[in-house]
Amino acid sequence: MSGRNGTAVLEAEGQTVTSPMSNRELKPAFAGLARRGYNPRSPERARHLVLGLRKSGKSSLACSHPGCIVLDWEGGTDAIVNQKAFTVDIKPRSEELASGRPLGGMPSLDPWERFQHIKKALLSDAKSGSPNFQTVAFDSVDFMLEHMMARFCAGHNAAGKVVANIADYKDGRAGWFEVRAPFIREIQDFDDAGYGLILNSHLAERIVEERTVTQPRLSNSFREALLMMVDQILHIEYRWESLPGKRIITVNGKEKEIADPQNRQEISSVVLRTVAKPTDRERGCRVEIEDGLVLPSGQMWETYAERYRKEVEKVRTLHS
Repeated sequence: MSGRNGTAVLEAEGQTVTSPMSNRELKPAFAGLARRGYNPRSPERARHLVLGLRKSGKSSLACSHPGCIVLDWEGGTDAIVNQKAFTVDIKPRSEELASGRPLGGMPSLDPWERFQHIKKALLSDAKSGSPNFQTVAFDSVDFMLEHMMARFCAGHNAAGKVVANIADYKDGRAGWFEVRAPFIREIQDFDDAGYGLILNSHLAERIVEERTVTQPRLSNSFREALLMMVDQILHIEYRWESLPGKRIITVNGKEKEIADPQNRQEISSVVLRTVAKPTDRERGCRVEIEDGLVLPSGQMWETYAERYRKEVEKVRTLHS
């Protein structure tokens, strides 16, 4: 029910709890039930969905986070320079496959067994009081999901049913629903343990009505489940700019730098897009980050986290 001036009120057994914005003190029976004021998660503890085209910088962002452990489902983090995170090869390395022997303390060459092995260690470490890592990155959730769907089909094939594709199961939709719940649960377990999340997911360019549009690779039901889970929805872009070069000339005995249009320079940068637009509404952040934030190589996470903390401090100052 609602109290005066729109204040939310909960009545139970003759006792009253007001909203966190109220100055009214809680009675002892309700102590600790409400947090007062603005108190978002830290950037390391926040839940991020990072969307981008292939090779746009998603993995680089996760690998630049020194408090992060990256679960590499794709086998692509070896190509990233300036890594500060620890990575775990969920997908077996080529030398493991060649020798038939797992490396790095992994129990087998099976990706799912490797994932469950590191998950068990991380959840146990989270209870230690001083865990090694603050954030767990999934690189990418797309490949993790594809592996779970393949396992689902293989399990039914082993039982004597022919399920070549998840869409072949029952009415064509039942398989998706049966995989979605455990998929979300596997990710949620890390959040419940106290870790922040970086969920990398691919965008793809497609031709729709003779126009090139960028769309998520994840199907709607899985994407919507992730969108409901996260705090920060970030798009990452690799941008190229062609700028006029510079050259030095001497005028009256003094050197002067001028533009040189004939000698253009190609400048690349990685930027975050955080503001929704009519053609792409799946962006947005609980802690607002400026749209178009440039992420320098080797300092991608530090740049993002610094802006995050500054925004939190700004909001706290405004509402203190």
